[in-house]
Amino acid sequence: MRSKKWLTVVFIGVATALMGELRFAPFGWEFRFGMGSSTFFFLLLAFRQAPPFLTGILTGAVVVLFRVLTSTLFLEDPYSFVEVLFVHLSAMFYYWAFGLGITLLPTKLVQKNMLWFGLFVVVIDIASNLTELFARSVLQDITTLSWTDWLALLVVTVIRVYFVLGVYASIAQHKQQTILKEQKKRYETLLNVSASLFGESYYLSKVIETVENMTNRAFYLYRKLKQEQSAYHQEALQISQEIHEIKKDAQRIQAGLAKLNNHDHTFEQLNLKQLGDFAIKGNESYSFFLNKRIRFRQEITSTYLTNKHVELLSCLNNLLANAIESIDKEGTILLSIYEKNEMTYFEVTDNGAGIAEEDMHHLCEPGFTTKYREDGSPSTGIGLTHVQHIVTDLGGFLQFERSHVTKVCLVIPTKRLEGNQQ
Repeated sequence: MRSKKWLTVVFIGVATALMGELRFAPFGWEFRFGMGSSTFFFLLLAFRQAPPFLTGILTGAVVVLFRVLTSTLFLEDPYSFVEVLFVHLSAMFYYWAFGLGITLLPTKLVQKNMLWFGLFVVVIDIASNLTELFARSVLQDITTLSWTDWLALLVVTVIRVYFVLGVYASIAQHKQQTILKEQKKRYETLLNVSASLFGESYYLSKVIETVENMTNRAFYLYRKLKQEQSAYHQEALQISQEIHEIKKDAQRIQAGLAKLNNHDHTFEQLNLKQLGDFAIKGNESYSFFLNKRIRFRQEITSTYLTNKHVELLSCLNNLLANAIESIDKEGTILLSIYEKNEMTYFEVTDNGAGIAEEDMHHLCEPGFTTKYREDGSPSTGIGLTHVQHIVTDLGGFLQFERSHVTKVCLVIPTKRLEGNQQ
């Protein structure tokens, strides 16, 4: 870690020395305006782990050494090293003073108030230039600056400082946007996984309930056969015990799913607009996977927070997937969410193949399907059954409409969906 910090300090010093050669000297002597000071300031902002004062000391030494070794006078006469050193030595004091000034500023001021931070840096920069000028006046005979020269120094300093801050802010904002985009992508993935796990866990709870009923019936059959002194009563008892073991295994699986789906506070509530965005985005990927060109639209007028977003997303994913699969090559899917008479409506409308009249009354029956896989085997036929169970548990119901488009609608009491409602 220490070696990395020192490498950063050395890098800042070398980069500043190199960029310092892009300069102009308006006063006719070695006091110059260059990219070196801007580079030094920017790199101090970018590499916050580098201690400013220590970096200023090293950078000042590197800059002076670089200027001496690359000066025409020294290259022509190496014995003039000391003379050339005195010409450039005062530049070192600028970086020392600037590094010290940045050290004295609160470290978080640049994030809290960039305008005030810039004003303080302007003062530090001018003070550093004064320090360099004073050192140069001690080491050399220099011309006194006029008031116009001082005004030019002030203007250049202000422009330079705020230009660097602008570049830094743009880069920091882009970095922050990239982080937020990545976090949103991870959130979408986790939310979709959570919805899928909820669906599996929901069905497993139904299986456990069925197995529990089977266990009770098998045990009842055992007692009845035993009373009748039937030879099969032991076999009935064994069946009851085996069914009970199946129930315990299912409960263990359900507990594991519950742990996986134990989401943190990030998932406690979601507004309906975000819910619609997540549902559409996830199913856009599904349509691309099926090589279908589908235009997704949203009309969402209700945007209240809900703590039933996992259940709702599980339902919407099923409805949107059905809509995608009903479209041959290209089409349009509309997701509408609105409130009416204290009920919230979630409508999925598509212009796909539609629903046959004779199938309308069988859509939510377990195992009923009109979809077949590429190998000819039928689909599971449990998607809409799953949706109906969830909606019923929330006190709502399903509606189907068929005309020139197909419309499937979840109708749920708003009070059952609003945040902090049980």
